[in-house]
Amino acid sequence: MASDPVSLPSKILVLLTFLGASACFLKGGQGPEKMTIEDATNLVYEVVRVHNPQAEIVRRTDKYDPDFFYFEVVVPNRVASPIVGHFAINPWTADVWNPASCEQVNSPSLGKMQRSLRAKLHLSEGDYKRLKSRKPICS
Repeated sequence: MASDPVSLPSKILVLLTFLGASACFLKGGQGPEKMTIEDATNLVYEVVRVHNPQAEIVRRTDKYDPDFFYFEVVVPNRVASPIVGHFAINPWTADVWNPASCEQVNSPSLGKMQRSLRAKLHLSEGDYKRLKSRKPICS
């Protein structure tokens, strides 16, 4: 019987190294992280809270634009439509859009929240520049 020149501990080490490298490769292949619906809802509330602190943020889906998170803002109103706005969130960049005007929404307090979320998502400046070109489908 011939002796095996590679010991069992060496084989295990090679296997573990391979598995670790594979896991890193697969993780990297998934693309950038996306924020949660809760984080996106908080961004929308930050936009409307000054003028409508009792606003209800309602999640809507858009079958033509499933990559973005869509919301409508509803406030109590007996004489007119209770819907006071619509927003689309880029879940990779935390950018907030008004899909009716196709304009990005900005404010100092919103910007602070966005920077915090981007850090939480480990979004590099290069990734942000690449991903910010994605815009919602506008009406």
